Amino acid sequence: FQPKVLAGRHVLLTAGPTSEPVDPVRVLTNRSSGKTGYAIARAAREAGARVTMISGATALTVPRGVTALQVMTARQMHDAVMASAMDADVFIGVAAVADWRVKNVSDHKIKKTSEGGGQPHMEFEPNPDILAEVARLPKDVLVEVEAIAYV
Repeated sequence: FQPKVLAGRHVLLTAGPTSEPVDPVRVLTNRSSGKTGYAIARAAREAGARVTMISGATALTVPRGVTALQVMTARQMHDAVMASAMDADVFIGVAAVADWRVKNVSDHKIKKTSEGGGQPHMEFEPNPDILAEVARLPKDVLVEVEAIAYV
């Protein structure tokens, strides 16, 4: 029963954490429940928008009427956002995206007693900056940045 102030608009948003593989069993991730992004997606839908939400793994139910794309890594989220951004009227980045990924992901589970008896060696490389890339798009996409909120 609320006003449909976003009727005819396409809202694209990110939610939840991304997870970066270390080996086939382990990942590095962020502590994000996804609650903020899912709440914004629901509110945008209730305000009449067509909503596409790109989400990392959460225990939440996708709001009714929201199109959700599930991703795991920051690069997957980046690719999904860039594929939809030019069609969006509004972009809201709420996901807790990993800034770094493991460069030398192991093909097998790293044993507790790694080779040489020491700790495993991991090299890191940066993930793409999704917000910066959306902001550089040649279209007037509204870029809304929200700090990570623990809800």
